[in-house]
Amino acid sequence: MFRIGIDIGGTFTDCVVFNTNEQTLKRYKTPSIPRNYSKGVIKALKLASEDHNLTLQQFLKQTEIIMHGTTIATNLILSRDGKDVGLITTKGFRDIIEQWWKEERRYDMLYPPPTPPCPRRYRLEVDERIDFSGKIIKIINEDDVERAIKFFKQYDLNSIAVSLIFSPINPIHEKKIAELFQSKYPEANIHISSEILPQLREYERTMATVLNAYVAPYSSKYLRELGDQLKQNGYEKKLLIMQSNSGVASIKTISKIPIRLALSGPSSGPLAGLFFSDLTGEPNIITIDMGGTSFDVCLIKERIIPTATDGYIGRYRLALPTVDIHSLGAGGGSIAWVDQGDLLRVGPRSAGAIPGPVCYGQGGIEPTVTDANLLLGYINPDNFLGGRMKLNSELARNAILEKIAEKLNIDLIDAALGIIRVVNNNMIDGINTVSVKRGYNPKDFTLVAAGGAGPVHAAKLAKIADISKIIIPRTASAFCAFGMVISNIRHDYVRPYISPIRQADLKNINDHFNKMEIEGQYTLTLEGVENADIKYTWSMDMRYIGQIYEEQTPIPREYLSESNINVIEELFNKKHENIYGYRDKDSDIEVVHLRVKAEGKRDKVKFSELDQSSIIPPTEALKESRKALFEEMGKFIDTNIYDGSALLPGNIITGPAIIEEVDTTIVIIPDSECSIDKFNNYIINLNKNLKESG
Repeated sequence: MFRIGIDIGGTFTDCVVFNTNEQTLKRYKTPSIPRNYSKGVIKALKLASEDHNLTLQQFLKQTEIIMHGTTIATNLILSRDGKDVGLITTKGFRDIIEQWWKEERRYDMLYPPPTPPCPRRYRLEVDERIDFSGKIIKIINEDDVERAIKFFKQYDLNSIAVSLIFSPINPIHEKKIAELFQSKYPEANIHISSEILPQLREYERTMATVLNAYVAPYSSKYLRELGDQLKQNGYEKKLLIMQSNSGVASIKTISKIPIRLALSGPSSGPLAGLFFSDLTGEPNIITIDMGGTSFDVCLIKERIIPTATDGYIGRYRLALPTVDIHSLGAGGGSIAWVDQGDLLRVGPRSAGAIPGPVCYGQGGIEPTVTDANLLLGYINPDNFLGGRMKLNSELARNAILEKIAEKLNIDLIDAALGIIRVVNNNMIDGINTVSVKRGYNPKDFTLVAAGGAGPVHAAKLAKIADISKIIIPRTASAFCAFGMVISNIRHDYVRPYISPIRQADLKNINDHFNKMEIEGQYTLTLEGVENADIKYTWSMDMRYIGQIYEEQTPIPREYLSESNINVIEELFNKKHENIYGYRDKDSDIEVVHLRVKAEGKRDKVKFSELDQSSIIPPTEALKESRKALFEEMGKFIDTNIYDGSALLPGNIITGPAIIEEVDTTIVIIPDSECSIDKFNNYIINLNKNLKESG
């Protein structure tokens, strides 16, 4: 039987197939098909079925489960290609979604906020009011709701967000609006904030609800079409969708709250990183995933994947639980350009899948990182995607010459090298963001490098960051797809509860935790999880009284009583001290939200240990020699090129050298060596004591 993970990226669609009987793993990569992503998924599955000498129908009938990550919600929000949605909110709060924007330019007073995802003309108010305790101060004016229904009908708006003040405390008015729409305008899809994100802070809750309404029509259509296509081709089991919280969920669950698809693909990368850190005994890692469009980096300390509830998508704040990944526009397809000050820039724009880098020969005219890597000798033009795609070096050369070298009045090779230096510096900034800027020294971590382009740059990035060890899994180019294969089914629940912890009604808190667990159990059971496989994790959002923001703090899963309040307070004090460097002994601690994470554990993927005593030397895998530029040596040198598929556990290759896999290339810089471990991973060790030559 097969277990499959499929990740749609901006440039390529990755597919990982794990054979549960033979404990073997295979990976496949095919260009993404923008605006018809489901077709790209079927294309990747056909590629996998052919490799297994099966028809697609035979292959899917032998598949026990498919996990899928998609960028459809993210791309829709970033591109603003969707249709307008409506918003109903409490009288006086019509402009609530214009309250906040990310401070990209803190001191630029003229820098405009982002355009709201819902135009002001489609934001309507209703006269009603509920206070912070849930008490109804003013009963809802149903005439206002009737007028809103007529208005939205008139403008053919049928995806409507509803976000009223303090609705998470008492959702009665939001539910009344939904009932009225159901009876008067049943064609409309109503998204109420008390179900989408039942927590306090009206901006974040309203924004999440509006974005949910914005992506819902397209996400639902895509998932429905994909499900139908899979069924037509013989797949009869579950299709699970990757969420931003690093867990998967059923289509039925995701269709209700599709905004959980935002950051769907990248969130599984740290799961894969953690898997390989366990294999190699490295509890502290930094994962990097450099694909065609973006560079995603995450720091994992002591095997704990960091999560956040204050992320962003584009310039919109997204308060849903997400894996704490820092992303930037630095991929193989990132476009190099010269700004008005004659400075070389790389990204954030990308050539994407179509037209792609210039060397793809698909009409691209803007030079990219891939074009520069090709000219510097790192990439084999005849072995891209295992030879299924031929790269045109002459097109890449002309594009870099015209767009970069001539504009800057520099040599062609200097221009290509400059592109690589700039993108590397951009990625180092990303690594520093999750490490140095948070009080961690990168040299205390192992780098796990992934993505089709990641292994090309990994050794250089590690050297700059003073990291001495790199793990490059064989599945590096399909890293996130593999993360989906090993992911658990997961749902997150939150309830607002504001009170100093010493004055809290502990019975009420325990009731909230119990109800969230029951809700999680119900959903997971519908998704086929047995009770014995469900794990619950509790946490509280807490702060010192007087603070504006709170910290999510995991707590023991045991009913609260006077006897364990001290333990919870100490957990918060310790976390606050770790983050901010101090604890406030004189301040009382206040609870803001209660949270439950419900996970459905699935069978683990296990890799067999391989024999490392092979007497076959790595020279048997030597393909050819090619000139490649290494800055450490200051020139192009004849570089040994190895066939990765022929390398065996126990083989050691000394740099400078290049290893070619079907779907990625590993560059081994001078003063480093690469070994193949017992799990068939590439392990690169950098010798920091040797000085660079040249």
